[in-house]
Amino acid sequence: MAKRAGKLRASQIVTQFGPGSLVDLPDLSMVLAGIDDWNTATSLMISEPRLQKALRVRHFKTPPYLDPDSQLGGVPARIFPQFLVCPRCNRLARHNEFEFTERGSQHICKDGNCLGKGNARAYPARFMVACPNGHLDDFPWHHWVHPESADCSSTLRLEDSARTGSISDLAVYCGEHDARMLFASAFGKAGAERLPACTGNRPWLSDSDPEPCDQPLRVLLRGASNAYFSVTASALSIPPWSNPLQSTVSKYEAELAKVDSLGKLEVLLEAVNLPDLEVFDPEQIWSALQELRVIDQVESLDLRVDEYQAFLGATGPADYRSDFKVAPVQRPTAADGVLDKVVKAVRLREVRAIRGFTRIDSIPDIGEMGEVEALDAGLAPLAAARTDWLPGVEMNGEGIFVTLDELALQEWELGDDVTTYEKASIKAQERWHAARGAVVEPKSARFVLVHSLAHLLIRRLELEAGYSGSSLRERIYVSDEMAGFLIYTATPDSEGTLGGLVELARPEDFGPMLDRALEAAKLCANDPFCSTRKASDAGSHLNGAACNACLLLPETSCEQGNHFLDRSLVVSTMSGSGTRFVGR
Repeated sequence: MAKRAGKLRASQIVTQFGPGSLVDLPDLSMVLAGIDDWNTATSLMISEPRLQKALRVRHFKTPPYLDPDSQLGGVPARIFPQFLVCPRCNRLARHNEFEFTERGSQHICKDGNCLGKGNARAYPARFMVACPNGHLDDFPWHHWVHPESADCSSTLRLEDSARTGSISDLAVYCGEHDARMLFASAFGKAGAERLPACTGNRPWLSDSDPEPCDQPLRVLLRGASNAYFSVTASALSIPPWSNPLQSTVSKYEAELAKVDSLGKLEVLLEAVNLPDLEVFDPEQIWSALQELRVIDQVESLDLRVDEYQAFLGATGPADYRSDFKVAPVQRPTAADGVLDKVVKAVRLREVRAIRGFTRIDSIPDIGEMGEVEALDAGLAPLAAARTDWLPGVEMNGEGIFVTLDELALQEWELGDDVTTYEKASIKAQERWHAARGAVVEPKSARFVLVHSLAHLLIRRLELEAGYSGSSLRERIYVSDEMAGFLIYTATPDSEGTLGGLVELARPEDFGPMLDRALEAAKLCANDPFCSTRKASDAGSHLNGAACNACLLLPETSCEQGNHFLDRSLVVSTMSGSGTRFVGR
């Protein structure tokens, strides 16, 4: 019988702890099950037509909460790793060889030789193996200690000499075969050669991948940061999808699917109880429904281009009920030759969905349809079979949208130093992506410039406005025709729209803040090392002059995983390169 083991917020499940991720509880370690095992009786439906079209799903659902009365809902999870260790007798065995107690959700060692006298709690093994295809498995303990008898199922011991407190103190011992192997040798190239082939195990789906896997296994600590990278996609609600009528009609798209005339719509509204639609006239509902169906006929769409144009098209106050309220403000004089437009985003609604995950290496958030299709094959799935929905969450927020001076930007891009920089940067990106089997369009120098400037402003907002770095996010808008970014707050409730960030868009505040951000970027605490770093030095990184002291942000704030950053493209640094945009 399923038991309640712990709690997670819905937004955490869509971002950090989605299906396939490991969640550490005080005495248990669990992997969240795939969405085809979810009981969505308590889930709420979320609609965002543009994102649905981009991800090829019918709708999004919030992770189901557990109803205390009916006991329906909740997100299922399974014990992983399955091997546990008793700290009193060092017994290493599967969890079903220990006694589980419902009180405290603990496994108790009842071995007759255990010094715990039947009261010692067993804990999850610290190590596991994973591969770049997302497969996950227990560390092959028996294979490791005696490869010639890998099918042995006897109880093992995980011995700890406690001499240094390091991994070199650990050894695995099999009494039946009298075999012992130091665990430290499991790491590195030699250790990788001793590991078995990947079995394609998918514990979150309770199966094995039907496709054979040729990727090498990697030994990971259970809490390693590279054990799970959720891949999310998001979209802002923009007109007409942001108005209250369209938002309501979108919720009932399935109920209205067979309505093909105004007359049929009027009959349906009379016969079926759809209370949210009663406040609108049938003519308005029919018009909104036709708009909704137009997007299904579009061959492809670019989420970022639509949003960029929506910000630029803002002319003044909108419907107070709209989820997209923006207003242009005067550009500060300090931004002359750098920025073009500054727009207050008074109210924003973002729908964020998880579409898969990776292990070992992360990939950036996806915005463009082409990248969605290119990277789908590299993601570990959320379900055993394709579903017509994905887990999602609504985020409310506010922000500041800015665009760069296009004429100044074009002049800067034609400079010899910038073109040389871009060629070297693209080569480094190609090496980095090739090493990971990804086919992604390289980022231009324009993108690195805009992205770096966004990070500089976010870090300045941390200092001057009292925001924590993790409470702010970026959305980058870059192409041959676009150069801008949005810095915004986003939370699952109304607290993301309290007005503190929007007020900083006023010229008297934004101008000095921009000046201080640019001045601070000229010198880093890690200079001269930081300023001389180049993306072309090796295929191990994608940044130039960027480090934790000057540009990097919490991973929840940057949609590019803290890649594609270089402050030498923004201002003059100690390196003396001629690639700066400000003061060129």
